[in-house]
Amino acid sequence: MKVLSETFNKLVRAGHESVQFRQGQILNGRVMRFFPHDIAEVQIGNQRIIAQLNLPLTANESYWFEVQNSEGTIQLKVLSQDLNGKQDGALSGLLQQLNLPITKENQNLVQFFLKEQIPINAKTLQIAAHWVQDGQSIEEGMKAIKMIFERGWPLNEAIFKAVVSVQSEEPISPLLNKLRTQLTDLQHLNEAKALSNKIDQLFNSDRSQLQKSLLHNWLQGSASDSTTAFSLLQKIGAFPTDTTETNIIVNMIKSSMKANQLSESIGNALLDVIAKNQNSSLPSFLKALVDLERAVGESSSGKLTNVQSLLQSIRTSMTAFPVDEQRLNQFIREYMSSAGKINSININEGAALAITANDFIVKQTGLTSEEAKLFNHLHQNIMSQEINSSQLKDYLKNMMTSLGLSYEHGLADNIQHSRQEALKPLLIALLADEIPSGVKDTASALLNKLTGFQLLSQEIGPIQQLAMQIPFSLHNRATDLSIQWSGRRTEKGQIDSSHCRILFYLNMSKLDETIVDLHIQSRVVNITIINKHEWIETLAPPYIQQLKEQLNNQNYKLSSIRFLKEKKMVNEPKTAVIHEISSNGVDMRI
Repeated sequence: MKVLSETFNKLVRAGHESVQFRQGQILNGRVMRFFPHDIAEVQIGNQRIIAQLNLPLTANESYWFEVQNSEGTIQLKVLSQDLNGKQDGALSGLLQQLNLPITKENQNLVQFFLKEQIPINAKTLQIAAHWVQDGQSIEEGMKAIKMIFERGWPLNEAIFKAVVSVQSEEPISPLLNKLRTQLTDLQHLNEAKALSNKIDQLFNSDRSQLQKSLLHNWLQGSASDSTTAFSLLQKIGAFPTDTTETNIIVNMIKSSMKANQLSESIGNALLDVIAKNQNSSLPSFLKALVDLERAVGESSSGKLTNVQSLLQSIRTSMTAFPVDEQRLNQFIREYMSSAGKINSININEGAALAITANDFIVKQTGLTSEEAKLFNHLHQNIMSQEINSSQLKDYLKNMMTSLGLSYEHGLADNIQHSRQEALKPLLIALLADEIPSGVKDTASALLNKLTGFQLLSQEIGPIQQLAMQIPFSLHNRATDLSIQWSGRRTEKGQIDSSHCRILFYLNMSKLDETIVDLHIQSRVVNITIINKHEWIETLAPPYIQQLKEQLNNQNYKLSSIRFLKEKKMVNEPKTAVIHEISSNGVDMRI
């Protein structure tokens, strides 16, 4: 399905049907009748105007005109006659008048401008001809030029490339993966390293859940599960592979202290216990444990019995000194868990993974039998979890921020976080460096696509619209979620959630290409699902009642769900699933 690009091609500004006259603009028109003083009625497209001509002409003939003055009575200068339908000759004459080469490409471009009623002048044609001919697709280039004029955007190359990019069929995920691979050899550049980390985070949905599950097992699991979980955390890149568990725990304590989640007295006492166990005498170690006992008792934080138990075990020689590192680490983990101080663990979420989570699932690469068993258990738990609406909302909001779709807004508000950590500013920083041409092409394509989504997510009269495509990780399968939203704004300028239309496009492993069209009117919801599989409708009934209940909880009423097969759209225009946006309302034809 070419739904996304076709949808973008239809996002046009209302009211563009009327010809807007500008000085220097080239028009093709037919003289209908004459009035005194060289005044004539001229038909241009579907519009008739009264204009003053600089030469006497013949009625019912077509001519090329140049607008001399667009204020008051429009003044038209005759450039050449349309030669009674001899199109090639007329176009050649016009190109000569404009001092442009008489080529088939330029003639096709002029024809396109005329057909779409796009204002023509020499400079515009020169720029458009250069951009279109340099692009991969002349047709896509012409469509981009049309959208730029219809939306009233500045005619510059950056906007042209951005519009061409969002009209293309290449999704954002393959571009991200391609760039991540290309950046492997550029890790000596800070910009490349930061960008690699950011791309890893964008595909980090299921891995984050896996990390949380492994962290829970490491902190609160049995001794054997804890050791296995720590090893897995290292292998998926959450913890560095060149450090020890003790060093991770030390960093965890320091981070908790810095975040004010652990008092300095307890934190320093824990660090002292670790240090004295490594390089001190038994009396010094016992004193450190006593200090920890006192600090815990004074703060009433955590289980005092854990500390007292270890202290008694050493005093009675049940536990030898120095305490086995694994035993001491387990003691500290248990204390931190019981005290609830586990929120500041320094996880390397942006690590470039040598072995991805998906590799583990498919191949279980490099895992011991214990690691494979624990991993499969945790993975099955993750796969069985349902994604609730709150999680999805947070995911979409975080993804929009991470991609940098509000980057310029952040600059205007002087938000440093927006500049430093989003994908778009990182791409800009990389492109400012000396990088190989292949890397530059991929990074530019990504930047253009992001800019295109920003351009399409704007206000059109009273209508607010949003169009975007984001990488979406669903149970370790990377795909792209395309969303188009449009609706009116309330009197306070806020999104009107009672009257809007939302189009989702997703390519999933089992359902394949799927379109979900939500039409909301007065909080009444009508849904159309388009997919090639007939069995979807037969499996849907058990979920429809649940959907109704969930919508009711949000004060919405489900009116209907309709299923369409993709093949039923074959005889329809290819723009069948499109938002027609105008200031008079929102309409979508199916």
